Amino acid sequence: MTTEPLSSAAGDQELQMRMLIDSAPVAMLVVDPNGQIIIANHSASDVFGYPLDRLIGMNVDALVPTAYRASHRPKVESFFQALVPRVM
Repeated sequence: MTTEPLSSAAGDQELQMRMLIDSAPVAMLVVDPNGQIIIANHSASDVFGYPLDRLIGMNVDALVPTAYRASHRPKVESFFQALVPRVM
């Protein structure tokens, strides 16, 4: 999990969110609009076979099988245009 500085109440909420993500038994990634992984949990590290410090900062497209990468980028862009929760 990332360890960026946190500020007061918002920081407490972010810390709680990060702890929840990190303790989840399923792989979880949080990416920015460019597809850069900004938060990853230990389960994601296990599933994808990369240490956490390597997953953070990696582009999520690198984790998508080559045959599906071209169609994945528009899906990421679409997600950030209409922020609706969904399983990916």
